[in-house]
Order: sequence, then C-alpha cells, then structure tokens
Amino acid sequence: MTRRGSLAYYSVAIVLGSVLMTIALWLPAGTPGSHWTPSTRGAAGLLVACCFGLLMGAVPLALFGFALRRISGLWPGLNPLGWMCAGVVSGLTQVFLLGWLAQVLRPHLEGAAGIFAMLLVAGPDVVRNSRWWTVIPVAAITAFFLCRVHYAFDAGDPAAPGSI
Repeated sequence: MTRRGSLAYYSVAIVLGSVLMTIALWLPAGTPGSHWTPSTRGAAGLLVACCFGLLMGAVPLALFGFALRRISGLWPGLNPLGWMCAGVVSGLTQVFLLGWLAQVLRPHLEGAAGIFAMLLVAGPDVVRNSRWWTVIPVAAITAFFLCRVHYAFDAGDPAAPGSI
C-alpha cells in the first residue's frame, strides 16, 4: 500500500484537508457554547472543531484525494497549478453533490445506519450551507500538497515535474 505512497497520500488528504477546512470555518465563527454544545472559541474550541472536522471530513476528503489521483492519471505530468485547478473544481463539485445528497437522505435515515450515512455527507453539507467559498483556497492548498506527495513517491515517472 505504501510503495506508491498511498498511505501518505490519503493521510495528507484527510488530515491536511480537514484541518484547513476546520480552520477556515472556525476563524470567523467562534460560537459561544450552550448547555448542549461546547464553546468553539479559543484553543480548546479549535481542538474540538478539528476533532469534528476529522470525523465528518475523512470520507469526503479520501474521495477528494481519489478523484485527484484519477485526474492526474488522465493527464500525466500535470504541474502543481494544474493539480490546484483540478482540486478546486473537484472540491466544489464534491461539496455541492454530497451536500445535496445529505438533504435527500436526511428525512429517510433512522437509527445507527442513519448516523453512519450522515457522517459520510454531513461535513460537505455543513460547508455548503455555511461558507461554501472556503472550499476554493482549502482545495487548492490541499491539492498542491497532494501533488507534492504524489510525485515524491512516483520517482520513476519520466513525466513528473521536477520542481514548481
């Protein structure tokens, strides 16, 4: 699994993407707590938000990384700027499609299966309904680092760009 860097690639996609998206949503928000939810202000609030961001963003960001790897397979030798553009398009498409799927599934799901299914689509739904434009810089930055990881493990590819 790690010969082509899959473990590192998808770990970067999930961890970096979820932390960047959490920070992008957390910075302007900083909501005070209530008796149902903890406060998201301060360092402790950022850590709580990052935990929820990792939970709700793991599967969508793994799909994001998978889509970028397939796109790079269609255009070998794609430079980092091309990866960033493909990442923005892929990220926006994914947020709107999975957000729409969440709205379609929400009334029909109950019990443990409903909770599991909503974990798959709840993150993109939150992003779509709050600040969807934050996907643009987050997807571009994540795609840039995914490009670097992809080409770091794909040294035998003659079409791989040497530097930025």
